Amino acid sequence: MKTFLADWANRAWEAMFKREKPPEKDSDSQAIKCQGCKKDAEDNIVYRCRECLHGLHLCKKCCLERHKFNPLHVMEEWDDERGFWLKVHLVDLGMVINLGHEGEKCPCSGKRATPMVMIHENGIQSIEIRYCKCALASDHCLQLIENGFWPATWERTSTVMTIKVMHQYQLLSAQSQVSARDFYTYLMRLTNNTCAHEVAVSEVSMLNGGRSNISLYRIGTSNS
Repeated sequence: MKTFLADWANRAWEAMFKREKPPEKDSDSQAIKCQGCKKDAEDNIVYRCRECLHGLHLCKKCCLERHKFNPLHVMEEWDDERGFWLKVHLVDLGMVINLGHEGEKCPCSGKRATPMVMIHENGIQSIEIRYCKCALASDHCLQLIENGFWPATWERTSTVMTIKVMHQYQLLSAQSQVSARDFYTYLMRLTNNTCAHEVAVSEVSMLNGGRSNISLYRIGTSNS
C-alpha cells in the first residue's frame, strides 16, 4: 500500500478523471464533433456508453446505430451548459427493440411499440419492444424468451428480466445466501443510488418471474 500511495495514487486519480473530461470542441466554431460520423453534433449534444470500450463521444444517430444489438447499455449525455455527464437510457434516444427479423422491424407490425420495464444486470430501465406480427410468429411471451428475456407475467406483460440476471441471482443465492429482497434492493441502488425508492419496478413482478424460471429449470432437471 505504501508503494501505491507513493508512486501510483496521484497518477491513478488523474487517469480516472480523464474519462470524465468534456468532449473536445473545434477551436474556431466551438462545435463538438461526433467521433463516429465526424460531423458536428446537433446542439453540441453527444453521448457516450458507460459499458463499451473507449466510450466514444457519439451523436444520437451513431449512438443508436452502434447499439442496435446492445440495447440495454447505459448511456451518458454531455450537458454543455452545466458541464457534466448525465445518465440516460437508449429508450430516451428513441431505441426500440425489435424481436425477430435479426433486429429489423417486422414488416407486419405497426409503428407502435410496447413500453416495458427491463431488469438487467446493470440495473432497471424502461424499454420499448416491438413484437413480430408475422402469421407464424410465436406468442409474445415466447418471443421474449427466444430473445433472452423472461416475462414477469404471462398475460399483458409489462415487466421483463434478462435470463442472465436471473442466473446471476441464482448463483449469488446458492453461493452467498443472498435473499431475493437484497438482490432486488441492490438492483434498485445500482440504477439510482441517491433515490433508489424512485425506481419504477414491482418487487412482486420480479419475484414471480424468478420463481417461474426456477420452477421451469427444476422440471427440466427432473425430466432429464
